[in-house]
Amino acid sequence: MVCAGGMRGKSPQSRTTTVRFGMDLSAEEYLRYYEGVARSVIVHGLDGRHLQIPAHNFRPYITAGGIHGVFEITLDENNKLLEMKKVT
Repeated sequence: MVCAGGMRGKSPQSRTTTVRFGMDLSAEEYLRYYEGVARSVIVHGLDGRHLQIPAHNFRPYITAGGIHGVFEITLDENNKLLEMKKVT
């Protein structure tokens, strides 16, 4: 499990939710996800919610050192992942 701080905000127009969380996962740890041993990464933000995100969403952010930084995801009203981006 990857634990980090974040924040959540709702857009009144589109009924989406934005959640920020930090990621600090070594390349060796991510290898389990890449090989299919684990399919989801569990994170949580400052709002206290735990989110289960399919591991393939992190592939664009993997480096030789792993995955590190602050990410922001946007969820629809059914908590379906609409967008994920690296903030820092």
